[in-house]
Amino acid sequence: MRMQDDSGRDPTPDADDLEAAWERSLDAASTAVDANVRARALAPSDLAAESKRISGERQWLRRFRGTLRRLFPSRRRKRAEPAD
Repeated sequence: MRMQDDSGRDPTPDADDLEAAWERSLDAASTAVDANVRARALAPSDLAAESKRISGERQWLRRFRGTLRRLFPSRRRKRAEPAD
């Protein structure tokens, strides 16, 4: 039997949940870098390095998307499977 949270929804994350959370984290990282540059806490060269690092993470996430979908199937597919 699958567990459900208080809303009745299966709390097990699927690939869409994980990818969205990862994207939100990368967006927050970009915002933090921009805020540090505006506050002059980071030099422009550091901005370039951090922006490149965040961009690399976004590229990796796009390449990893297929694996993510295999490891964490969508809830629609889970609903089609018989319950334990």
